[in-house]
This record gives sequence, C-alpha cells and structure tokens, in this order.
Amino acid sequence: MGGVAYKLAALVTNRRDEDAAALIRWHYGRCGKSEEAHAIMKEDFAGGQMPSRQFGANAAWWALMLLTMNLVMVGKRLALGEDWLTKRMKALRFGLLPSSRRLAVSNGIRFVFNPDSVQDQAQAQFIVLC
Repeated sequence: MGGVAYKLAALVTNRRDEDAAALIRWHYGRCGKSEEAHAIMKEDFAGGQMPSRQFGANAAWWALMLLTMNLVMVGKRLALGEDWLTKRMKALRFGLLPSSRRLAVSNGIRFVFNPDSVQDQAQAQFIVLC
C-alpha cells in the first residue's frame, strides 16, 4: 500500500444509545483494568495453575478461585476500609498476619509457636488450634 502502515481496530458493543465518540471515550477509560484483574486472579489466587487435566475439575477450581477473590474483595471493602481496597494478597498477608509463626504437632494436637511474642528464648507460648 505504498509503504504506509495502517492499524485497524474494532469495537463491538450492545450499547446502542450512545454515539461513537462517547463509546470510544468510555472504552478508553476502562484501559488496563481487565489486565489487572487477570493478573490478580492468576498470581494472587492461583488461577493460572490448573490442578487437573479434567475439564470439570478445572472448572470447579476456577469457580472456587473466583468465589474466593470476590469474598476477599468484599471483606476488604467492609472490614478493612478504603486504604486497603487497592492492596494485593501479599500486602494483606504481611500486613494483617504476624510476621513469623511455626506449626508444631505433638500427640495429635497442633500448636502454633509465635517467636515474636517470646520474651525469653527458654520460654514459648503455645496456642492450641482445634
């Protein structure tokens, strides 16, 4: 075509009420949000690692991942406030949970050893998990 490169794009929509310019502005305003949501699903909620070769098992895994992601988003909005809404799971994990814990099992009873709360190295606090 005479050494000129053309770039074609199409926008398919069911919004028939808006004119083309308003529709394109709306579309450009959404830029990047879907990629961010996919990255959160894949990295934070293990949506990128399917557990099986079976379609049904993977579909159930995907549905549980979406349910978990939505519950975490609702929990952040209702319980943690506006400043936590943009935080990812790693920030939630390190910001809300104690920094270091170890799990010990003795006679079938699970204990959590929290070295941050230990005053003396010879003493330890054990919390029974039921």
